[in-house]
Amino acid sequence: MTRIKGMYRLLDLYKEQGSGGLVDKILIAQESLATLMNKLAPGSHASLTRINFASLDNVTIQPLGIYGDKAAIVQFLHMVAGLDDETAAYLLAPTDTFTAARLKQPTLASGLYFLLPESNSPTPDAFYGHRSFIIYWPEDTTWDDTAIGA
Repeated sequence: MTRIKGMYRLLDLYKEQGSGGLVDKILIAQESLATLMNKLAPGSHASLTRINFASLDNVTIQPLGIYGDKAAIVQFLHMVAGLDDETAAYLLAPTDTFTAARLKQPTLASGLYFLLPESNSPTPDAFYGHRSFIIYWPEDTTWDDTAIGA
């Protein structure tokens, strides 16, 4: 994710074995969310229990939601965030988190991400009106109608 400038993880989606089978879980990406808060309103996130919500109240964002298959999202990231070809190829490869971690390949976990592309605006600290996006990065089988459980 660090190879995509301006992208912050918001929520991780994962499956965990429960007593009745696999259970879908959501995990807040605290570190990435803190970095985003401090980008939008410097100093707004000191710790998990010390967040300056008043400073965040002064930030106006109007994100556009993006979802679809991985190829379409990668094409979008090429256009909006300047995604390089090498990273694009890694993102389009089937997800095998064990192999990706072992080989240190960039990958995105299924979840929600916030993208704030770098702007050529003369006032970079004025986020009102800046393009921003909430991106749902799917699992490999999210749009596969033949997948088990589909």
